[in-house]
Amino acid sequence: MLEEKNKIKQWPLKHRVHNKNINQIESEIQKTVELFLQLLKLQEDIGLAAVGFQFGLRTWAVKEYELNQLDIYFKRWLSVNLHLQAPFQDQNQSKTPENGSSQARSFLTNIARAAFSVGIGATVLNASLYTVDGGQRAVLFDRFRGVIEDTVGEGTHFLIPWLQKPFIFDIRTRPHTFSSVSGTKDLQMVNLTLRVLSRPEVNRLPDIFKTLGLEYDEKVLPSIGNEVLKAVVAQFNADQLLTERPHVSALVRESLIRRAKDFNIVLDDVAITHLSYEQERRAAIIRAEGESESAKLISDATAAAGMGLIELRKIEAAKENATSMCRNGNVVYLPSNNNMLLGVNPGR
Repeated sequence: MLEEKNKIKQWPLKHRVHNKNINQIESEIQKTVELFLQLLKLQEDIGLAAVGFQFGLRTWAVKEYELNQLDIYFKRWLSVNLHLQAPFQDQNQSKTPENGSSQARSFLTNIARAAFSVGIGATVLNASLYTVDGGQRAVLFDRFRGVIEDTVGEGTHFLIPWLQKPFIFDIRTRPHTFSSVSGTKDLQMVNLTLRVLSRPEVNRLPDIFKTLGLEYDEKVLPSIGNEVLKAVVAQFNADQLLTERPHVSALVRESLIRRAKDFNIVLDDVAITHLSYEQERRAAIIRAEGESESAKLISDATAAAGMGLIELRKIEAAKENATSMCRNGNVVYLPSNNNMLLGVNPGR
């Protein structure tokens, strides 16, 4: 009784029996129990049968002459039992939508967990792969071992995420152009522009990364280029830079290749693309070039036509001298045979 009373007190107000309070329900339960106890006294005269009773009390079958009375008692018990079960049925019915919504939430939660797991897996897989394109090499940096000495070739490779990081180098030949203002041997300033084709030594990429980084060419080539140009140009005069330009280019190439090798850089080609002087020197150099070209042409003509051209030049010079002496009355003509007296025959 105390259990049922406590159970009824725990019901929500909306689930309580209509127009009945707890005391009335308790009295009905008490009366029903008393009636069943009276029926138990008849157990010697009646056979055994099973009748369900919610509170755990055992009931027994009755004789035929007592069935009517038992039916009355059973109906009263059933009425009270229905009142007792109604709140729990209401609670179960009220929980049905909640169970459905909880199942939906559970389903969506499982989907979210699966999507999250797939996303984490894809992220880890993507972080574990890296690609080295054609004409490139990779250097791996490990957080525990530092820079790994072996370079990685072309293709897709694995690494340990967050512990290893790849650094990609372009090993193809690339052009670089830089200018320099240098002084010649005769103290003339010359503007030169140099073009080089460079690439790194593949086997020395880890050392390049340690000492210079990814932008190794931008750090090294301009400085050593200016250094080599100034050293070579200072050995020649301004006009020699033009007349001996192939020799100057060869010296610059050899010196620059040797200097770049100290930084593990290979130079495939070095060329001087532009050279200019000061304005006041350019005219003199042009004249000198013209005279040099004229002398060369005369020499070529003499070699082809013989000494006739020289004799012609002598006649033209003598004619010009005779014309000049005729115009001047103070000029005295002396014969070429060393006879100082005119008209004297040395044979007489």
